[in-house]
Amino acid sequence: MEVILKIAEVAGLNKMELADVLQEGRYLQRLLDVQGIAYRSKINSAPTFIINDGFRIVGAQPISYFRSALDEIAKSK
Repeated sequence: MEVILKIAEVAGLNKMELADVLQEGRYLQRLLDVQGIAYRSKINSAPTFIINDGFRIVGAQPISYFRSALDEIAKSK
């Protein structure tokens, strides 16, 4: 947990507050809920963008890839 807290500190977050949140598991249920949604949607990497409940863009892609994908989706309708 020290690595996470150090990263938080470098990022300007309150290190002690984060430690409290992590130790008490304040957001654990929310994390598990989102993890379940990702599992059911067959998402196994981030970022993953799902457009119109079907078309997927996986990974960090250039804006030109998004534009081309959106153009193709628009043409298919």
